[in-house]
Amino acid sequence: MSKIFFADMDGTLLDDSRGIPAENQSAMELALSNGHIIAINTGRSIESAIKILKAYDLIKENLYLLSFQGNLIYYPIEDKVLYQDGFEKEKGIRLLNLLKSEGIYAQTYDNKQILSPGVCPELLEYVRISDETYRIIPDWEELPEEKLCKVISISYSDPSVLRAFRDKYEDDLKKDFEVFFSSDYYLEFTKRGIDKGTGVKKMAELLDIPLSDTVGIGDEENDIPMISCCGVGVAVANGVERAKEASDYITKLDNNRGAVSEAIKKFM
Repeated sequence: MSKIFFADMDGTLLDDSRGIPAENQSAMELALSNGHIIAINTGRSIESAIKILKAYDLIKENLYLLSFQGNLIYYPIEDKVLYQDGFEKEKGIRLLNLLKSEGIYAQTYDNKQILSPGVCPELLEYVRISDETYRIIPDWEELPEEKLCKVISISYSDPSVLRAFRDKYEDDLKKDFEVFFSSDYYLEFTKRGIDKGTGVKKMAELLDIPLSDTVGIGDEENDIPMISCCGVGVAVANGVERAKEASDYITKLDNNRGAVSEAIKKFM
């Protein structure tokens, strides 16, 4: 029976240098060669995630990408989007303008690149980390008409402003958005009812594989829906306490020493 192994990228599959440890790469290839499925479940864009997978020769049959926190399912080897959802442009504009009014930098995306209101230290640092391209849109009214997969607000210098924003506005925003931290520096917003867990369910449905045959591996707050809904939920050793509490298994290894390899080998 084939299983789907869902793995977060940053802090889980990737080490602190944002590379894939050799142990993880070999375990992923072993799982694929044994008829299992690998699904990268990340907040990163397609562009950012694919660059990493290509660098490690992991564009292979039965390897899928869930991008933008589960909002988009992509099959890299066929360059094919299998599923996509998001929130309406008007809701995105209201959110982006609200963040701007509080002095917080935020950006959104199309399927190809970052959409930013201007060049600033937050954008440049994010691009350095993610290796993504960007396009400047000085007026949010000029956003493309298609639905938006996510908005991310960023503060490297003072992350407390993001927590203050969430505390102040979460009750008002949660009717339209999921609101969560993907790291101390990133407060993200996706369509209400869509998260890494709903991405798991949609992927399992598309491949006709029961949730009991899924394994979800993550480290952060935004990984909890994935960890909770999979047949087996795994938190890596370096994960946050809430992710560990939601999991069925905690790896002995951290992201720098092949935690994903440990999970694959244990539950394959």
